[in-house]
Amino acid sequence: MMAGIHMVHVPYRGSAPALTDLIGGQVQVFFAGLAGSIEYIKAGRLRALAVTTATRSEALPDIPTVAEFFPGYEASGWQGIRRSQGYARRDRRYAH
Repeated sequence: MMAGIHMVHVPYRGSAPALTDLIGGQVQVFFAGLAGSIEYIKAGRLRALAVTTATRSEALPDIPTVAEFFPGYEASGWQGIRRSQGYARRDRRYAH
């Protein structure tokens, strides 16, 4: 709401199927816990957009907080991630 972005909530039974759909291009963004997504981020399969905690994560210090864009925002334990562009280019299903 603070950013004026409209999203459709897609309910999943856990983060594993949501991450699978994110990597596969079925969804464009997923708010995930760091523990389940950090290896995909470090491998370049997902791109972390921001962390929602008050300070940057020690595990991913180069990833900004949402509050850096929208002062006053905080929701501990969540981060926004999306499929990385480089990964999408390697996937032939998404070639134009």
